[in-house]
Amino acid sequence: MHNSNLTTFTVLALSLCACSRTVSVQNEPHTNASVAAPAQLGWTSHAEMPVDLQEMAGAAVNGKIYIVAGITNGVNTTIASTEVYDVASDTWTNGPALPEPRHHPWAAALDGKLYVIGGYSSLERPWPAHNTNFVLDPKTNVWTSKRPMPTSRGALAVVAYKGKLYAIGGAIPREQLTTVEIYDPKTDAWTTGAPMPTAREHISAEVIGDHIYVVAGRAPKPGDINNFATLEAYTPATNTWRAVATMSPARTGAVAAVVNNKLYLIGGDGAPNSNAGKLTQSFGAIR
Repeated sequence: MHNSNLTTFTVLALSLCACSRTVSVQNEPHTNASVAAPAQLGWTSHAEMPVDLQEMAGAAVNGKIYIVAGITNGVNTTIASTEVYDVASDTWTNGPALPEPRHHPWAAALDGKLYVIGGYSSLERPWPAHNTNFVLDPKTNVWTSKRPMPTSRGALAVVAYKGKLYAIGGAIPREQLTTVEIYDPKTDAWTTGAPMPTAREHISAEVIGDHIYVVAGRAPKPGDINNFATLEAYTPATNTWRAVATMSPARTGAVAAVVNNKLYLIGGDGAPNSNAGKLTQSFGAIR
């Protein structure tokens, strides 16, 4: 989830009326998902989130959705709150606050825990970037500070793959990054991966098989948003990148998802009259 830009105030669930067809979605780490084509689809409104937010982090752990930190709409304040949505009971509860306020961090679930990494701490320009690595154990409901990322940044992407977290791209004030840093929770240590070929922020990333796919994003220039149409793939086993494809239109801040080895890219911010915010596109069957 771009990451983690969940800007809606009402949680919307897509009801699947499968009519005896099976529906199977793998949650964490988010790799291949298999979903049979449902006969009927529809959106259902659920309990509203208590806080009106944007640019927060979000991930699902053990059947609950955690929304962490972000910017309060209207007031424009950076906060540290944790809101927990229980899918089974359709209720929200207040979780333990993140140790520090953040906006534009990224959240990822790994081994039953929630990691919130990076982000900015205020809305005063230039936004101060951070390298914090906070982990919440739902069993104890306590946040713990782990070894920080080597590189401070926000608007990055973090994905879980084979027991490790891959922090990719993002930005510090006035500079977009190609940085790839890999966190191993077992050793509480970071290592450096091969840099992404295209420096960008507000990217979308997903795992398919043994590859991490990074798509879209931006690298603003004076007077130009400079969105990207780039799809690049990183292979952890060989620590290499390759260019996969381009898309049209270029855009940033989109949501990526994987179903049946297809990479879907939905919405985002594109050029005027590009209709980017409504687009749903998929790219082949990648392995």
